[in-house]
Amino acid sequence: MGLVLFSVLGVLLAAAYSVFVVRTMGGKAACSVLPAVGVTVAAAVIEGWMQHAPDYGYTLLHPMMIAQALLCPVWLLYGLSYARGFSWGSLSALNKLMLLFSCIPLVLVLLLPVSRFLFSPDYTLEQVLYLEPLAFSFYLLLVLFLLVALGNLEATLRNARHSVRWRVKLALVGGGTVLMAHVLFYSQGLLHRTLDMNYAGLRTAGTMLGIVLLLFAELRRDSARVTVTGRFALRSTVVLLGGLYLIGLGVAREGVRQFGSAFERHAGIGLLFAVGVAVVLVLLSERMRRRLRIWMQRNFYQDKYDYRSQWMEFTARLSDVRDTRTLMRNVLLHYCEVFGFVGGAWLAVDSENQHRLIAGHYYEMDEPEIHLDNVDFSRLTSLSVPLPVNSLDMILLREDSGLEDTTKLREFLEQSRAEVVVPITAGGTFEGIILLGPAIDRSEDYDTEDFELMDAMAHEVGLTAKSFRLGDELAAAREMEAMGKVAAFVLHDLKNQVYTLSLIADNARDFISEPDFQADMLESLENTVTKMKVLITQLKHLPDAASLRLAPVELQDLTHKACSQVPGINLVVQGEPVTVLVDEEQMEKVLVNLCLNAVEAGGQAPVVVTTGSHPQPFFSVRDEAGGIDEAILRKGLFRPFRSTKRRGMGIGLYHCKKIVEAHNAVLQVQNRQGEGAEFTVFFSGGATTQDAGGRVGDSQHDDM
Repeated sequence: MGLVLFSVLGVLLAAAYSVFVVRTMGGKAACSVLPAVGVTVAAAVIEGWMQHAPDYGYTLLHPMMIAQALLCPVWLLYGLSYARGFSWGSLSALNKLMLLFSCIPLVLVLLLPVSRFLFSPDYTLEQVLYLEPLAFSFYLLLVLFLLVALGNLEATLRNARHSVRWRVKLALVGGGTVLMAHVLFYSQGLLHRTLDMNYAGLRTAGTMLGIVLLLFAELRRDSARVTVTGRFALRSTVVLLGGLYLIGLGVAREGVRQFGSAFERHAGIGLLFAVGVAVVLVLLSERMRRRLRIWMQRNFYQDKYDYRSQWMEFTARLSDVRDTRTLMRNVLLHYCEVFGFVGGAWLAVDSENQHRLIAGHYYEMDEPEIHLDNVDFSRLTSLSVPLPVNSLDMILLREDSGLEDTTKLREFLEQSRAEVVVPITAGGTFEGIILLGPAIDRSEDYDTEDFELMDAMAHEVGLTAKSFRLGDELAAAREMEAMGKVAAFVLHDLKNQVYTLSLIADNARDFISEPDFQADMLESLENTVTKMKVLITQLKHLPDAASLRLAPVELQDLTHKACSQVPGINLVVQGEPVTVLVDEEQMEKVLVNLCLNAVEAGGQAPVVVTTGSHPQPFFSVRDEAGGIDEAILRKGLFRPFRSTKRRGMGIGLYHCKKIVEAHNAVLQVQNRQGEGAEFTVFFSGGATTQDAGGRVGDSQHDDM
């Protein structure tokens, strides 16, 4: 009697729902929604009547199976149409094919007698229906199509915008409740090859609950529509779990048939053990943890990321930094953790050349063997949004450019194993790029959602990096302002040297003929002149290309001339004679500074000056004084007011760099920690002709 009351109540709820749907949704939409509710209630009423009047059970079997068969197409149509912009023409070929196949159970029931599906020795007593082999296939198709319909509802919910989702989620949950109640009821036929109609009451209760949710949802829903993308439609968690459920049913049934009832106990223990191993693997595997987090985020929150927590964590990390290097390390670490990459690299813009990148920081990423000075990054500096590296060929490298530069850029990215390039900008100012790769999960697809979050973070990073850069520039400006104060002390030293010279001149009038005085005078003059030249060289204006007086100069001869001004030097000149087109006076200053630094660095080994012409004209100055401190190298060896000497002003190497650049040459340093340092000046290929053209640049070594 209770089942009959349930059925009557279900009919009333279905009628109320139908009236409301027709009034609010219109005839076209109602034609795809009402059949699902009507057929479901009809099946419940027939099954309830079979239990209430078992004598009529055999006569109601055929109507019951027709109603069950109709569940497939009507609920499949419901899942494709509810809350969507539905039209027959908008259905994909796959969905149309699924609708066609969903009619197979109905065709079987209409063409074949009921005896081919079900039989019951004594239905009036047991109310249990036994399944023939054909009925097993019938209910298998029924469960499968209901699971597909449930997957369509899930796709609708996952694709709904936040403003729409709260209006449709109750209806989708209600429809899902009806479908799951039917799946659980009919799956007993797959496990036991029987349908126990005594469980129909539970199925009817679940159906009523689902219809109540549907009716309540319609009272709140507006006309908003959801557009479902193919990617979400194909990645259905419900279909996946439903498939695993069916496989589990099949394994359980065959196990019981082959091994008896004890199989259930052993299978349960084995399943618990497998679940425990899986949990351990998930906890130990960073890749699996990331997949699980993304799966939960997308299925329960729709979005791949929890933007609020991500942004709070990101800004907290930025607020902790106190210098540019810490900023680089924290940013790369955060990018790798959030987006699932093994490592990353920050290539910053050179403060003196906005079109050139220098190595900022590498985090768990292979540093390419190709030197940054040999790679043309101009294509990447024009990048405005994050992009996967495999898209650069189509977007950045398709324009006409030098083949050599393009090849080196590709080689650089391949050697670093970078997969994503993220530009760093701030108010239209390019600050550098971030390279990310390789991915922890090689199967993960990075889409617009990932790149938008990367871009949002990069803008914040750009503002922070720009503030640090402007702070460094302000500090440099203040240091330049302090140059005047430093010059006062230097001029004081010059005045002392002039005073020494004046004393020598005064005494020379009286003692010039004495040999001892002559020897002392020559030694004093030599020391004084050397000190004055060094001071004057440090304070003299920096040359440019237009002020140079170029002439052919033999480098080994120039080396001996320059080193004669450095007291106490133990010099070794080696290599081949090379003649280059330079300003002899200016290049002499470079050699004097480099050799003087080598002598003052200490060490017992001689200073070795090497000249050569392969692969291009060059000279190098090498010492064996233990190398340069790493802290000085990281801060910038060629920047003014940064010295390795206790009382040095830090402008000697800066001056050398400017002279070399004015010659269109390149100054490099190679540091051998614990051994020594070697400074090399490379001249351009045209340095031996009247055209001193070539590339101007400062090629800083990796140790810098």
